[in-house]
Amino acid sequence: VTLGVGNCRAQLSPYDENAPVGWASIGLGDGCTGSNNQNPVVVSTLDELRSAMQACKGGKASKTIYISGNIEVPEKLRYDKMANCTIYGLPGSSLYYYEHTDNADANPGFFCQNWNNCIIRNVTIKGPGAYDISGCDNIQLVESTNIWIDHCDISDGMDGNLDAKTKSDNMTISWCKFGYNIAPWARAGES
Repeated sequence: VTLGVGNCRAQLSPYDENAPVGWASIGLGDGCTGSNNQNPVVVSTLDELRSAMQACKGGKASKTIYISGNIEVPEKLRYDKMANCTIYGLPGSSLYYYEHTDNADANPGFFCQNWNNCIIRNVTIKGPGAYDISGCDNIQLVESTNIWIDHCDISDGMDGNLDAKTKSDNMTISWCKFGYNIAPWARAGES
């Protein structure tokens, strides 16, 4: 089965083909490998993305998820106990959600609780901007270990763009871009 992914990998520089350096590989015999390029699937809709992530939940199977196109994600993608998973953003792809709402979970991106040996690379995540409702981060890592986040473009998270907390350990965050392009937004009567 040809997924058109080989051409994308061929365009990467030798640096990008390297395994992560630093903390992400600590404590793993072979380093942080993610899916090790096993079971590739290309997703271009929210339902396809959810299905692919569900297949990795609980460490059921290694999976390589390639995000194609721009996918509107009106809620955080929460899949606990993911293991041996790699998520790549293909050129020009993004996860986005721009609407301001009172739903604190209405933010695109990943809520990663108890993830282990996972890689997120070349993913663009665009949120609705800073908002005073204690909203989500674009990527939130909770009790997760051996995570490599690389060459991602993460902007306009409601609370923040990336947060690692509560016993999260052994992570490498490399060559990522973080920013705010949307003016902070507040509900009527609040700062």
